[in-house]
Amino acid sequence: MKILINKNGYVDFEAPIYMTDKQREYFINGMKKIFKDIQIKHIIEQIKEMPERETVAIVDWKNPKNLLLLTKGLTEEEIADKLGIGREHTFAIRLKSADFLLPFYNWARKKGLTQITEKDIEEFLQKGR
Repeated sequence: MKILINKNGYVDFEAPIYMTDKQREYFINGMKKIFKDIQIKHIIEQIKEMPERETVAIVDWKNPKNLLLLTKGLTEEEIADKLGIGREHTFAIRLKSADFLLPFYNWARKKGLTQITEKDIEEFLQKGR
């Protein structure tokens, strides 16, 4: 989820957020506490279709060499180039970064690692999670 804030302090969500009934009730009650008078409108969302794709990016994320690229401070486009998947497939990199980096860096910090190697990632994949 991304929360967008403009220079005037307006807050917006980048995209609709799915909530269970319980979560939605909790969220709405919280908004009512903060803003007092809120209006709820039920809408029918327009369908957002994915563009046609000729290929699908398949990356072996079990390969420590591929995961090591995520730790190098490269852009998603640079990583895509190094993986040979094409720059139109950066979403796969973004998803894996979100899933992998925080738990890995927490693990690496606890181990006192300062230089990350493929061997460290291999150990994390075997024992870390």
